[in-house]
Amino acid sequence: MADLESRMDAEVRQQELIEAHELRQAEEQSIAMATRLQASEKIQIRLSGGAEYFDMSVSEVASTWLVGQTARGKSLLPLEKIEAVRGLSVRSQPLRTSISSSLSFRSRLRGMGTEFQQISVETDAATYRGRFVAVGADWVDIETRGERVSIMLHHVRRVDVAR
Repeated sequence: MADLESRMDAEVRQQELIEAHELRQAEEQSIAMATRLQASEKIQIRLSGGAEYFDMSVSEVASTWLVGQTARGKSLLPLEKIEAVRGLSVRSQPLRTSISSSLSFRSRLRGMGTEFQQISVETDAATYRGRFVAVGADWVDIETRGERVSIMLHHVRRVDVAR
């Protein structure tokens, strides 16, 4: 009888371990990158198509973008263009509920740039430096070398505003 109880206890413990493991996996699967970025302070980021990691001190995080201080100044990154992160917190933190955190990438870009401010817009193919002019539904305009350049937002990897 004691042997039967012992086997049943072992089976119950085994089942509890399996359930605990499944719960942990389910929790991890529901954690978004943005919430881990929110819990981080100093990180290194590699963007898609980028060869080098760069340092960033995290300032603001939303579900689709990240703002932080880098060697170039204040940088705005669309999360979809982040390839890898070093130094990312293993824990998560809920996103702050503020007006700016509810903004789209386009709206946050509009808020960062003021007319005639110097910005750098890095795309999949090139980097454009010039004066911020405007942001539309799916584009950003900057004036570079006396001409206006329209850049499609879905190609933007990084926007830097000089200090």
